[in-house]
Amino acid sequence: MNDIVPQETDAPEHGVLRTTSAGEVFVPAESPFAVHLAKKKSHDPAVHYFMEKHRDHLYPFFDIGAHVGIFSIIAARGGPVYSFEPDASNRILLAANLARFGLSVTVMPVAVAAQDGVIRMAPMTCGLSQGAVPTSRPEDVIELPARSLASFAEETGVVPGFIKIDVEGGELGVVEGMGAALAQSIIEVEFSWRDHGKSLDRFLAVRPIEKYDWTVALTKEDGEQLDRDVSPINFMDCGLVEYTMSNRDDLDAVCALLADLTVVRRSRKWEICITPKV
Repeated sequence: MNDIVPQETDAPEHGVLRTTSAGEVFVPAESPFAVHLAKKKSHDPAVHYFMEKHRDHLYPFFDIGAHVGIFSIIAARGGPVYSFEPDASNRILLAANLARFGLSVTVMPVAVAAQDGVIRMAPMTCGLSQGAVPTSRPEDVIELPARSLASFAEETGVVPGFIKIDVEGGELGVVEGMGAALAQSIIEVEFSWRDHGKSLDRFLAVRPIEKYDWTVALTKEDGEQLDRDVSPINFMDCGLVEYTMSNRDDLDAVCALLADLTVVRRSRKWEICITPKV
């Protein structure tokens, strides 16, 4: 993942340059994401950590919900990347960013879901959210083509080493659509009680704790509230701590903590990495 000097490229009319961990990239102008990056260049440090930790199994890298391509850019500096992004305005920025760094990435203009077909989504200021559909105006909801990862792997023969998933509430569908072909792929997924409910049973049906280790990123202060001795490992340079759950008791303890933290702030989200047991 070596640094690449960006080229001068014209800015898309709805884009503005912001400094990120991938370098200066175009993001949606006047969006909350642009405001966030104007204040702080780090973006989802836990995702970076898990990518670096599993760099020997990173490729092919699937960026599900690529948005403007920050993680695609980082990964593409070391191997093949497939970026799945259904929103046309995001893809314009994604293409401009890839051109800016002179990187070659396979961009798939589809949503990823449990099965092939179409999916209903609602526009947001920084992307698309399936979770936004119930509260959006009906005229704002759009239908987009969708693929399951199982059918994509069957059609192309490409099996990912690492799958980063951030699709604003649709993560479960992505995982459920993987099939047996992707059983050894590492999954990094954004998770919240608000988007996914208080049961992990459907995730566990696809990635059972008996066959996979589940690792969650927490702040040190949050981790100190665990009522079970789940061994922490310090993150690199980002102030977070990872907790690996190797059995159901560990998982239940962490889930109880996440539920308590969500009561305090419903918008809380966490990064979870699921890896096959050795």
